[in-house]
Amino acid sequence: MNKDLDREQRVKNVASAVADLKRLGVDFFPRLTSQSPNYYIRSQCSWQDGSKYKSTGLSSKDPSSLQKVVDLCMALHKDPTLLDSRKHKAQKSAFSAWGALCMKLEQHLTENLRVNVAGHTDYKRHLRELSELTGPVTPAKVQAWAEADPKDSRQRFRKLTTMRSLISIGVEVDSLWWTKLQGESHFNGFRAINPREIPNDEMIQGFVDSISNPQWQQLFGLIAVYGLRSSEPFCLESHTDSDGWIEISEDSKTGYRVVMPRRTDWLDRWNLWDLDLPEGDPKRTVREKGSRTCRYFNRHPEGATWRKPTAYSLRHAYAARIYTSREFDHLMPHTTARYMGHSEKIHREYYQRWIDKKELKEKAKREARGA
Repeated sequence: MNKDLDREQRVKNVASAVADLKRLGVDFFPRLTSQSPNYYIRSQCSWQDGSKYKSTGLSSKDPSSLQKVVDLCMALHKDPTLLDSRKHKAQKSAFSAWGALCMKLEQHLTENLRVNVAGHTDYKRHLRELSELTGPVTPAKVQAWAEADPKDSRQRFRKLTTMRSLISIGVEVDSLWWTKLQGESHFNGFRAINPREIPNDEMIQGFVDSISNPQWQQLFGLIAVYGLRSSEPFCLESHTDSDGWIEISEDSKTGYRVVMPRRTDWLDRWNLWDLDLPEGDPKRTVREKGSRTCRYFNRHPEGATWRKPTAYSLRHAYAARIYTSREFDHLMPHTTARYMGHSEKIHREYYQRWIDKKELKEKAKREARGA
């Protein structure tokens, strides 16, 4: 039997809860919308950011959620600043209920990270799991939730991303525990890159040259020169500096970083000193931005002459070039990983073949010098 409540019954239950809260003189009420599966809270007065409604992250289909929303409304009546981000910044762990925590987390994901929570399976599941926890919000309970999945599972790996957001909104956890959790969570969902699927520089240059639209030519030129993800040309912090370096903004998948060019002659070839890229929509998620780039690539495959061409081939070529060119002999794997915006561990998962070759060559040189 389906335990989800049908919409008609949910509407009746909400109306009854609103009536009860009004009789108690409470100024906060649960609300249903057709745009979201979650309960919202309506304030008689505007919230501090001027809005009338805020999502709770609690599913309206769950029979137990409405009482949690009512409890949250009562808590907000006693302390209307409960969800004030400025308060959380000054006073961490100010969450008195799991509903308040989920509400703040969804607000952070939507407003700060521009995530479409309704379309994101992992975040929806995490919000539901957290909302189902009972008792006071404590670091121990948050930590137990994060550790509930096996160390080598995709679920544990995905929870790390949500944990970063929880810490950002003011959830306190033990710093040693957090360091240990990140180190021991090792989902091996990556596949090593096949060298035969990576284009050489002649192929890359031919592909970018073949793009007739100058804005898209610059975009793919950026990916080739800096090894960017397909979404990251839309996440530039600033234009190319005088040394040819660029900055990727906090809006990217892994946050802010600076990136070194691997070929400065390509900066001149595609005029990457003076960028005029396709216009980006700030409301789009990182995933949507990347999908837009991949769609353009797939519609214009004529110039891509290498085996199994994808937009990501250009990113992989960046790493391969660094590990096979003498001009980059001084760069260590952890430095290249930083340029590419991921951990050294993940970097090695992808590019171990090239790293091994470089490290063996360096070892041979040291041994030759010592002979």
